[in-house]
Amino acid sequence: MQETERTANAYPDAATASARIIHSCLSRVPCRWQIEGRSEPCGTLITCAGVSAHFGDAHDIRNVGGNTLIHCMWEGCNKWIKRRNFVRHIREPHLSHIRPRK
Repeated sequence: MQETERTANAYPDAATASARIIHSCLSRVPCRWQIEGRSEPCGTLITCAGVSAHFGDAHDIRNVGGNTLIHCMWEGCNKWIKRRNFVRHIREPHLSHIRPRK
């Protein structure tokens, strides 16, 4: 299924039409993860699909139990997220990803 078809199916009503325009899972967004000891955030361009790999490689968030709490260091966030929800947390509020309705 192409990106536009998936998006159209995810947002069938007119009220969410603007969400189709704002977000693309293929968009590359700068990572705003604050790195200890640095004044500027990470800045690496990431996509929704690349969240797991980026946070594993660049920020060493890997091999962690699902219930382990992770402190979100995304600029302006400061929430504690269970590992099993971490990728979704990064994608939705920080990359503007909207999950399709079931």
